[in-house]
Amino acid sequence: IFSTPLLYLLFLLIFTHIHTHINALAMGSCLSTPFGCAAAVVWVVVVAAVLWYLLRDPRQVLRKGFPFPEDPGPEPAPRGKDTPATRDRFSENKVPRNPDVIIIGSGIGALACGAVLAKAGLKVLVLEQHYLAGGAMHSFEDQGFEFETGVHYVGRDFAALGLIDLLSTPSEDTPPVRFAPIAKPGEVYDRFLIGDKEFGFRAGVENFIADLKARFPSEATAIDDYLALVRKTPVHYLCFALLKLVRPEWLREALSVIVWWLSGLRQATQRTVVETLRTLTQNEELIAVLCGQFGDYGLPPAQASFFMQACVALHYLGGGYFPEGGTSAIAAAIIPTIERAGGRVLVGKRVSRLLIHGEGKARRVVG
Repeated sequence: IFSTPLLYLLFLLIFTHIHTHINALAMGSCLSTPFGCAAAVVWVVVVAAVLWYLLRDPRQVLRKGFPFPEDPGPEPAPRGKDTPATRDRFSENKVPRNPDVIIIGSGIGALACGAVLAKAGLKVLVLEQHYLAGGAMHSFEDQGFEFETGVHYVGRDFAALGLIDLLSTPSEDTPPVRFAPIAKPGEVYDRFLIGDKEFGFRAGVENFIADLKARFPSEATAIDDYLALVRKTPVHYLCFALLKLVRPEWLREALSVIVWWLSGLRQATQRTVVETLRTLTQNEELIAVLCGQFGDYGLPPAQASFFMQACVALHYLGGGYFPEGGTSAIAAAIIPTIERAGGRVLVGKRVSRLLIHGEGKARRVVG
């Protein structure tokens, strides 16, 4: 990803600065100083330059060594306006000619990848065996009621940042996806029972802190320490995740080891939620309340890593939101992006086998 030793050195210097001021970055206080602002600007410029270097000619990079044969046949007719984007049933005459990429399955991960590739100019074919595209992003009706198969709410940052807009191309036929809060300001958006006691989280950091300290006045320090840890952990992970882009592999592994040991990510991933919380407080009821949203990451808090707890807690500090029109609106907004690049999302077609060509490192999927 970096083309010269000078850029490697610059990356290490920037990381060292971030690690030194990681607590300030997590709390946002570093931006209050001129030096902190300058460092943030430098970091943004470097990241932008790296992304430009990677994506300056994505079609050539991604099409290099493309295995599918050329097909001189005519392109199929586009999906009709009367056919919903998530219900475009498979037939051979709908398959795009000479697709650049074939994706099996149409969950949110598949559609997101397909949309990114389509925005890079590639023709993507998505094949789904179900009669609806979207995976957990679709809903169904029963006796007049609509039910969601997966998502029940998302955090404020996901809703406010417009992440779906990056994958979709809003138009007259496909309006942008909008998210509505599931509770009014000041009302509880997440409610749970511990024994015979009821607890709830209100949207906003101030409400979160005030409600917990009102319920547990003697645990004010533990609550502040918990919030600081929650805010800091995902920042460490961001540094670690960016290293996945580094080439060559040996350099990526070396830098990953440095970040792993110098940041707090190692402890956050190797300690369970309960183990970490017991280093902050011995109040078991407070620990139970802080673990109240564990259903969002699945495993019991005694088994899940604190990293998962921190990510979920931080995600929902701003409250819970739900897409207007249901989660199927997300899939319906992304699919036209794939279609505009000449691709197609076809349902009702199970992929039974992959056609493989070549041996060893030259082995590749050809159909």
